[in-house]
Amino acid sequence: MPGAALSAKALAKAAEFGIDVVLMPGWRPVARLVPARYAPPVELWVRQAAAYVKRRVELARRFAQGKLENQSALLRHYAKMHRDAKLAKAAEEVLGYARALNAASSVAEVRQMEAAGARIYWSAYKTLVPPHLGFKKRLKRYDPGPVDPVNAALNVGYGLLKKECWRALHLAGLNPHIGYLHKPRRAQPALVYDLVEEFRPAVDKAVLALARRAPSALLDPAKRLEEMVKTAAALREDIQRQARSLAAAIRDGLGYVPWSLK
Repeated sequence: MPGAALSAKALAKAAEFGIDVVLMPGWRPVARLVPARYAPPVELWVRQAAAYVKRRVELARRFAQGKLENQSALLRHYAKMHRDAKLAKAAEEVLGYARALNAASSVAEVRQMEAAGARIYWSAYKTLVPPHLGFKKRLKRYDPGPVDPVNAALNVGYGLLKKECWRALHLAGLNPHIGYLHKPRRAQPALVYDLVEEFRPAVDKAVLALARRAPSALLDPAKRLEEMVKTAAALREDIQRQARSLAAAIRDGLGYVPWSLK
């Protein structure tokens, strides 16, 4: 957490007792404490690398489909609640891109379809946010300029998701750096970013509910943090279950089924 500090003695005790320690300056996980006696499951890592060669497009499709299907589900929920034909149309269009991914023949094509669906999603999402909160579009962490409270909450929530996904993949025995939708790069946990994708709409849902129910809470950084910590904690078991499912899919050559937003 920003501003927190741990002594070397505390870190040693954490390693001794298997306590998870993640460094997150600016709400982005940059390091994780791994005990020196940790023995990686090499056989699974070998299969993970082999899947990058043989199954990369297939697995990339699944991560992107999970994200788009869950984005569609969120829009469909509000379309039914408000009997809004425009939201229903947007939900169907996003779902259409999720289905079209089955025909994608490259990771580049998967990313293009994912981006097209995301543009429709965020355009519709914007209409559900109270105007006084100033949410005009989705801003990435590295985008210049001031950040509105909705984007600020999303950034914190996504950062906490990355922490949870990193931990879950570690516990499942997977190498967090061998990803499929996201290209493995030096010092970038690509598989963490992959797994995060299907859970992003859960954070979107929590932020939107807060914006509509208690918008003043989004204006308070401490309350924003509190709500996002609760959201990430509520997803922890599902994230760990998905990580184990992914490990089984890679180890045993099974199909991977993305997580579904409830």
